[in-house]
Amino acid sequence: MTKSKPLSVRVTPELRNELDNLKMTFGFTSYKSMIESLVRLMKFIDERISKIDTNPSEWKREDLAMYLPLAHGDLLRLQQTELGQLVLRRLKQRFGEDGVKRLRRLLSENSSERP
Repeated sequence: MTKSKPLSVRVTPELRNELDNLKMTFGFTSYKSMIESLVRLMKFIDERISKIDTNPSEWKREDLAMYLPLAHGDLLRLQQTELGQLVLRRLKQRFGEDGVKRLRRLLSENSSERP
């Protein structure tokens, strides 16, 4: 059996209410299950970005769909969401500012070609 360690974190009452609402809305049975889901989401993002083995200057729009979990819906708007911010944060950590700039350039080109 895996040993567990209690995690005590101080949060504001507003954040506590938000966490409680999310827990109820998504049907989580505990904070533990919420944190486990967040960890899985972050691992998924990391695994996708870790598969990119080319230099940002070589990236094409097709690479967005292949590697990044930003490939669905309105890409430009999605990068402004929390999920998009997690992707940008991990991308910056792996590829530096060049990776983030290239992604933004590809996203803006993609949105400008839409009718």
